[in-house]
Amino acid sequence: MLPPRPYPWHLLMATSLLVVVDGGCSWNREAAVSPKTIVSRQLCRQGIAAMERNQWDEAEPLLAKAVDVCPEAPEARAKYADLLWHRNQHAEAIREMAEAVRLAPDDAASRVTYGEMQLAMGDIESAGEAADLALDMNPKLASAWALRGRLMRRTGKQREALSDLHRAEGLDPKDSSYPMEIAELYLGLHEPDRALATLQSLSSRWSDQEEPAALLSLKGMAYSTMGRYDDAANTFLLACSRGGADIETLYRLAETQVRAGRPREAAAALKKALSLDPQHAASRHLLAQLGTDRGSLR
Repeated sequence: MLPPRPYPWHLLMATSLLVVVDGGCSWNREAAVSPKTIVSRQLCRQGIAAMERNQWDEAEPLLAKAVDVCPEAPEARAKYADLLWHRNQHAEAIREMAEAVRLAPDDAASRVTYGEMQLAMGDIESAGEAADLALDMNPKLASAWALRGRLMRRTGKQREALSDLHRAEGLDPKDSSYPMEIAELYLGLHEPDRALATLQSLSSRWSDQEEPAALLSLKGMAYSTMGRYDDAANTFLLACSRGGADIETLYRLAETQVRAGRPREAAAALKKALSLDPQHAASRHLLAQLGTDRGSLR
């Protein structure tokens, strides 16, 4: 799916406004700007502000109205598509994003967003076409390389994916999602030392008290793969304390605690996991194993 991080939306407003006689709608900043365009931009800006405040119910009518007022406004359609995607109205979001691309065919970033949506829905061919066109337009667009890397990963071409994501990271080193994905790829390629080095470098962007749970979980996986079970357990425990106590992380925590010789702690983690999903098979199985070896729990 589309990356869960918020988009850094930037709405560029015209510095001078010219009113056309027919009252039509034009989003082209080099053309005369109609009253409808002005209203659409104002509504779009208000909708974006509401989205940034996570006030989605407030944003939806504003962005829908922005599109209604000026159907030829590509930015309004793109922002409305983003809102629809957030609300899991995926088919509608893709239709709006397709219109945004049609209205602004030279906008490489819009093609990337469209491609990410198609990839999330499993349309590999459409996503690939979007990535290729975006890279043809702007070979230095980091998000386009990232999209291509995700496509490579989805189709099992892990080394190619790694190369593309490294390219994206080099073009936009501030985006922390790229090294996270790179670390996941290294783990999948059974290179936990490289995964850990990538994650430790990324960790320097935060203080020890601020490292995100997702980053800590990946570190825990790297430690576990390297056989450093105490380090893995402690890192998973920290991830859980940072809001990352989902069932998979709790299970991984318990698994590494067992391997580290900490069965009592593992049993507690498994019980917490089963409180989230009593039918989680792996947690039930591991807890049963611990129950049959009662001596280890004393």
